[in-house]
Amino acid sequence: MNIISLLAGAAPVARFQRLCGVKWLKPDINNPIYPHEQPSTSSQETKQPSHVITNPTLLQLALGGSELAGEPFYYVFFPACAWLFEIRVARRTLLMLASVMYVGQSLKDILKWPRPSSPPVIRLDEAYETEYGMPSTHTMCAVTVPFTLLLFMSDLYEISIYKGILLSIAWSSFVMLSRIYLGMHSILDIAAGTILSGALIKLFYPVVTWIEDIQYFNFSPWSGILGITSFFLSWTVFQLDSGTNPRTGKTNWNTARGDTAEILGWCAGFITGSCQMLQPTTSVHDLHHLLPVALENPFLRCLVRFSAGAIILGPTTLILRKVLLHVFASFSKSSSIAEAKKECYVELPYKFFTTFVSSFMSTAIIPSLLQNFYLW
Repeated sequence: MNIISLLAGAAPVARFQRLCGVKWLKPDINNPIYPHEQPSTSSQETKQPSHVITNPTLLQLALGGSELAGEPFYYVFFPACAWLFEIRVARRTLLMLASVMYVGQSLKDILKWPRPSSPPVIRLDEAYETEYGMPSTHTMCAVTVPFTLLLFMSDLYEISIYKGILLSIAWSSFVMLSRIYLGMHSILDIAAGTILSGALIKLFYPVVTWIEDIQYFNFSPWSGILGITSFFLSWTVFQLDSGTNPRTGKTNWNTARGDTAEILGWCAGFITGSCQMLQPTTSVHDLHHLLPVALENPFLRCLVRFSAGAIILGPTTLILRKVLLHVFASFSKSSSIAEAKKECYVELPYKFFTTFVSSFMSTAIIPSLLQNFYLW
């Protein structure tokens, strides 16, 4: 067996899980990474195998680490950047992340590489089970965000590169180990995601910087172009694997496409909103951050600002998501909302426009409201 086959196999993942206390309830005496009796393909045990977790703390840590590159991450991290942090760095980081994730999510549907087989692997995160495995886009997100933040921060400020690299490595490694622990990726999936994201960051860095600066100084035309382009790119991902499932007779569906629409919607809305809020002065480098120059209590001001923004953004996003889903689902012929939301012409617009409006609110509407209360 060559090294590639070994890294792509499920056995190393299953052994890592067993080492961390994730075990089959009735393991095989001769090979404990397998169950004693193979689950029947016709039973629910295929999706929910009988297993035991001897260390629940590790499970919670792994689920938390996985969310550092999941959907909730976008709804917390980037609004926080808009309200508390360096807006130019946040804008560039999100543009880079959207570009990297678009390539990664597209490759999944092109390569159609399955996730590690179960058994021997025990799947602990069913939310992403419908997606293909190669490359790991959780890994790509986990590498792109911290290292891109460090890269763009170093362009504007004097920071400790050594400490930044150590923190970025810790962030990325936490997410990678979490995905292996949860049984969602092989070691090769993780390695491919790491190498690919590193190469794409180097490739896209000058392009992202150029696009962001051009768009910043030419708000009106470039915002429209960016929004239309992002929506079109989201649509292309839905067409990459449009075959029919022979069992159900319906078009193949997985969560990667909706995730792509969401991240591209975040990118388009964030950049549009931030440019609406902050028109350029003599130089973009004059805009160091959004915080006022002098604050009596900076920590308290930031805490109140973030809390107020979250109270506005959270319920509004949930309501908007439900309304848009039902509006677009009303044009579907499916018998239920659950089935309708898997159709391209329902899932794409409701997810894209929900995140677009949410990110626009984060960078334009909420800051304007906070200004009225002298919190900006």
